Amino acid sequence: MPIRFPRYVFGIHGHGAWMDAVQAAGRQGWVLISEAIGSDPKDGSSEDYTLHASRGFGVIVRLNNGYDDGGTIPHSSHYRDFAQRCKNWVERSKGANIWIIGNETNLAAERPGGRPNGQVITPQLYAQCYRLCRDTIKSAPGHANDLVLVSGVGPWNSDTLYPGNEKGDWVRYFTDILDLLKPNCDGITIHTYTHGSDPSLIFSDQPDTVFPQYHYHFRAYRDLMRAIPRELKGLPVFITEAQPDPQRDNSAGWQTDGRGWVSNAYQEVNDWNSNPANQPIQALILFRWKEGTPAWSIADKPWVLDDFAAAIRNEYRVRMPNPAPLPPPRLYRATFLGSDSPSSIVANSEALADLGVRNDSNFVWKADSSSLTPVRLGYRWYDGEGREVPARAGLRTPLPRDIQPGQMLTLTNARVVAPPSPDTYTLRWDMLEEGVTWFGDAGGTPTPSRATPQPTPRSPCATTARRRGKRALRQAQGIPCG
Repeated sequence: MPIRFPRYVFGIHGHGAWMDAVQAAGRQGWVLISEAIGSDPKDGSSEDYTLHASRGFGVIVRLNNGYDDGGTIPHSSHYRDFAQRCKNWVERSKGANIWIIGNETNLAAERPGGRPNGQVITPQLYAQCYRLCRDTIKSAPGHANDLVLVSGVGPWNSDTLYPGNEKGDWVRYFTDILDLLKPNCDGITIHTYTHGSDPSLIFSDQPDTVFPQYHYHFRAYRDLMRAIPRELKGLPVFITEAQPDPQRDNSAGWQTDGRGWVSNAYQEVNDWNSNPANQPIQALILFRWKEGTPAWSIADKPWVLDDFAAAIRNEYRVRMPNPAPLPPPRLYRATFLGSDSPSSIVANSEALADLGVRNDSNFVWKADSSSLTPVRLGYRWYDGEGREVPARAGLRTPLPRDIQPGQMLTLTNARVVAPPSPDTYTLRWDMLEEGVTWFGDAGGTPTPSRATPQPTPRSPCATTARRRGKRALRQAQGIPCG
């Protein structure tokens, strides 16, 4: 069943007394709750959000592995554990159906292990973690239609560098993640701030000093909105953190001279939403209610609450996005035209082969230098019962250039490493889009073969000479490895 959104865009990060005032004004909006749930797949603890939902609020829950050095998402070796932990939390919690995976993953402080030596969360790693979490959450009974949102990035932050983004462009980081996930994500979160508490900065078009193509203040949200790929223009978008930022230019966050900042921020978002050409924003959630760090807390600042009370008198309603046209399904298809794969390989050793292949997909196979998700040649080993057998290293053979649909090429010196234990195995070559899928797992057909188990050789055998005669890969390949 579809998720019902509240009627208004108003909201604050953290539940508290502010919700009474919003409910009394008949302006039910949004509450965001951040949880540190860890990555223990056996942990079944959860939370009950039904009180907030029953009062008419839209509940958004941010699922973090932890805070500080714990990492907002865990080390990549624990992504599957974290995904299972997310499923456990979602399945046992009540009153929530919208979830964010992690927080500001381009910040070094959010990395597992922290700065300076924590694991860098590249777009590829975040996309891998998000996909696992989304799939497991939606597999929980009653949660197939939940919204799993992409984490907001930290604007103006250049901590995370990687090939193709050597300067740490935070908008590029954002779009690289979305390009990896499209069309399989449910919604997007954005963070935006002003450098200082002057309310007029909400409407400022001052350019950033490092990246002058972007805004330096609140309207940085526009840079992110315009960077959303066409395929995702029909998704809901939530601004889940907004405030006068205490971490920029030594400004001091929520200050008494900032009266009017909240009202201006909601007016700005409503003005954006009033243009039917714009992808609408469903929530503006102020950071944050909880007392503690003085620059951040709203609960102990009556002038901010007065400003918020003035803002919610307005009819700033949620406007839902128009559904985006669905792109044609991505077809992962390759036809192998010939191979000189070795007939036997010494266990745990490397061999070479030449293969012919044709791109029968409906998209361009991108080479390594031009894409976050290059298409490469890979291989998989199977035992006599059809079970996949891991080898020492899953070597990949890169493409020499981009390959258009219908084009053929020969990949020379493709590398393959044999399994460590002597036996008879089946070798299956397959193409894969790195960080996305093997073609064979997405409906394509790898090199067809039938395993013919043979007795394990009694003594090791040397690698056979590479066979130069090409053969159609429709023939079975039972390759003894000793």
